[in-house]
Amino acid sequence: INQATSGTISISGLTAGTAYTFTVVATNSVGNSSPSAASNSITTTSGATTGLVPTFSSVTTASTGFTVTVTNYNASYTWAVTVTSPAAVIISSAGLITVTGLSGQGTQATVTVTTTRTGYTTQSASVVGTTNPPPPPPNYLYSLTPPLLTKDGSTYVCTVGTYEFVRAAVTKETPKISFFMYTLLINAARVSQVSSNGTLNSPYVAPSSMDFLGTASLSRAVFELGSRVDILPAQCEVLAYQENAVGVSNTNIFSKATPGLSWPAILPITATTKLGEQQLNATANVEGTYVYSIKPGSTLDIGKYVLTVTFTPKDINNYEVVTAKNTLRVLAASTSIRNIITIQPPQQVIQVRLSSGSLVADPEMILGGKASAGLAGYGIEKIAITGSSVTVWPVKGFSGKTSLELVQSGAGGIINIVQPLLVLPTQVTGLNVVINSFLSPTLTWDAVAGAQSYQITVGNQLVCTTTTNSCISNIPLGPKSALTITATGNDQVKVVTTIIPVIKADVEAASVNFDTNSYELSAAARSELLRFAQRIRTL
Repeated sequence: INQATSGTISISGLTAGTAYTFTVVATNSVGNSSPSAASNSITTTSGATTGLVPTFSSVTTASTGFTVTVTNYNASYTWAVTVTSPAAVIISSAGLITVTGLSGQGTQATVTVTTTRTGYTTQSASVVGTTNPPPPPPNYLYSLTPPLLTKDGSTYVCTVGTYEFVRAAVTKETPKISFFMYTLLINAARVSQVSSNGTLNSPYVAPSSMDFLGTASLSRAVFELGSRVDILPAQCEVLAYQENAVGVSNTNIFSKATPGLSWPAILPITATTKLGEQQLNATANVEGTYVYSIKPGSTLDIGKYVLTVTFTPKDINNYEVVTAKNTLRVLAASTSIRNIITIQPPQQVIQVRLSSGSLVADPEMILGGKASAGLAGYGIEKIAITGSSVTVWPVKGFSGKTSLELVQSGAGGIINIVQPLLVLPTQVTGLNVVINSFLSPTLTWDAVAGAQSYQITVGNQLVCTTTTNSCISNIPLGPKSALTITATGNDQVKVVTTIIPVIKADVEAASVNFDTNSYELSAAARSELLRFAQRIRTL
């Protein structure tokens, strides 16, 4: 205690926040004390200083929780620790915090640590930790020996074959396998999947979504079938993660492949042509979707355009998205109508001679039965174009008028060529004459597809007219009778066939009588025989 000359008393060495009582006694210069003493009580103020803020080391994961260490642990402080539900937490006297009670891979929890000490402010800090993360994405293996799938009682056993990583094959190093992942497929659909790091069985999907629960090691997986027996065919696939993949960490060791995308050069079109399959016809060597810079059905003004197509593979995990470009010229058009060309089946080739350029079919032309009578392509099954040579296949049984619409492109522009065609019926074949009656033999022949009617003549004489492939002749016929058959098809087109018939005769041609008791013909019989001979001389 110090007393200042002003009468102020200074006291030191007190504890903050503590109550004290002191007495003051006055003494004069010769040592005599005051007849009375004054007692006083005081309480010191708190005067708290800043407390200790916890700091943490890195988190170490575990299967059901994690651990974390307080790096500035001080036993002079009181330590309190809490964690988010449903986890439980304890802290050791050395500052080691252990979190338990979590489930699932990569499950997070927040730990809060609070320090308290007399004379110091309370301080808190938090840290986030997780359980063991999910296994890293598997690197694909080349299977030198496929995995073996066997049935053992009520289980399927999938045994690892001999595998080799691509990079390991190149660098001749031994692959270091961190875990295997097994997939059981039935009828090409995944029904169960399980992975293993050598000691633990860790389902890669929730058990509720697997038809068959499985356990696994680094050599095989066992899938429980239970009472199921109707599960063939089955297949086992095995993937693995390689730790020593060269230059790769926790990623697929294969880069994505580039699909093969091709787009043929586009022939020039006219300003009225709608863009369609003839122009927007890119193809790729894998499945996917095509998006063009211009929509199908669009029309463009005269000019030069650069079109693009973006191809997105269906298997986006293993193939890159690629684009391609193509140039399109839109030109002014003119029309040229050519002279009619007659097609006599089985003739199929017509020749269209052009000064320059090449031919393509008009994309709006519809061939065959899909076309309507009178429209281009009606009655034509298909066509093939090579340069200026056009090969035509008429629809079976078709005859009549039709046309092709072709497009010629050249430096001078676009020419729309209308090529009229006249398709004749086929020639008549298989003509037979059956003479059951000399004066009215029966004719038959092979029917001509598409023929509407037939007319048969011999010389200038009409034999018969019919809509079927048979008729009865109005006159006698013989092996010298050159018959002309005219088959009439659609649009009154005709094909004329001259044919010597095959004669089949088993009939009494004429009867003659002799005089009684004489081998001489009677006068009447002689006259009849002469008339018959004159008649058949021309047959």
